[in-house]
Amino acid sequence: MVMGSRTKWLMVAALIIVAAVVASLFIRFFLVPRSPPAFPLPNVVDYGLLYCNDDVIIPGNTMIILYLHPHGSVEVNNVVIYVSFPIGIINETLSALSRLTSSEGSMIIGVYVNGRLVAFNNKSEPVMSLINTVNHPYFHGNETMNFWQFVKVENATSIDTTFGVGFSTINVTPSDTIAVVIYSAVPYALPSCVVNSEVEEVKLMVENNWIGLLPLRSNGTPTAEQLYEEGRYITEEPTIYIVNVSKPIQGLPQTLPTNAKPYVTGIAPSYAIGQALPPTMKVGGG
Repeated sequence: MVMGSRTKWLMVAALIIVAAVVASLFIRFFLVPRSPPAFPLPNVVDYGLLYCNDDVIIPGNTMIILYLHPHGSVEVNNVVIYVSFPIGIINETLSALSRLTSSEGSMIIGVYVNGRLVAFNNKSEPVMSLINTVNHPYFHGNETMNFWQFVKVENATSIDTTFGVGFSTINVTPSDTIAVVIYSAVPYALPSCVVNSEVEEVKLMVENNWIGLLPLRSNGTPTAEQLYEEGRYITEEPTIYIVNVSKPIQGLPQTLPTNAKPYVTGIAPSYAIGQALPPTMKVGGG
């Protein structure tokens, strides 16, 4: 189910001040629907992007692995995974957080290329977003209310955010394998697309204009159709792999874990991978 066809709750950009500037750029760079922004942004080329909302609940004390497959030769320096906290698991997540000595490091995201760790982010932005959202005062008409009262009034279903990591630009080809690992001490959800193959993913990407140049502008290139025709895009294996973790960890291993097992198949979590370019660098017309 494509995001937007169901009422969800995206509160992060307006409510969260604790996230680092780079993290906020991840959200703005890769957030869809892809409409022209009202303020200048660096150019971004998304080579892979899925944006659906069939939530897959991920238990705490786990490490999940998502495999991305380059098609053609592309340059990338950013990866973003969409993260959700459905209303029904928030108390469980907060309870798990209360047992930790620190919220920082409760969620870690890392990117591996050919089995080696190239970048990670341990700032736990999704968890910090959850904490600040739940503790934020809300207003409905002339009435001030807490989070749970606001949820009931607005019939909200989840808190949605993103978790991203940036790194020095690298060129990847079909001979390379990209893996995204998320460790979490607390339960959360991955908004996902129900797909049976990477061919179905590419169809969604092109039909919804999810890949290509952002911000959109007249005659700007590359477009989704151009990337598809050139065979330059990145798909995700429609399987979530999982590793159970016996106790909280301080960081990700330098090499990709080899003991992961399939957790859910026939589904691909929402993600974005691409290259962010400074505004002075042009990647197309317009």
